[in-house]
Amino acid sequence: MAVSDTAFESGIKTITHKIVDVLITPIEWLLIGASLVMFFYGLVVFLATSESAKKEDGKRHMLWGLVGLFIIFAVWGVVTIVGDTVNSLR
Repeated sequence: MAVSDTAFESGIKTITHKIVDVLITPIEWLLIGASLVMFFYGLVVFLATSESAKKEDGKRHMLWGLVGLFIIFAVWGVVTIVGDTVNSLR
């Protein structure tokens, strides 16, 4: 029975790693890229215009780009900490 438990755990780990590699990682990089594009778009708008309304729009884009990056990296860090904690308990 112990052999099947090990095989079952191995199968679950394989499936989990494939899901992370194929689905989660590309989504993470897509969100990071979108946040960076939003930030730099806001920076260009802020620097390229002299109108106060457009400068405010640029500031808003930069702010939300940074908020997005902060949220992405914070979640990434929490997931890493939880994963390391769970793995160290084995």
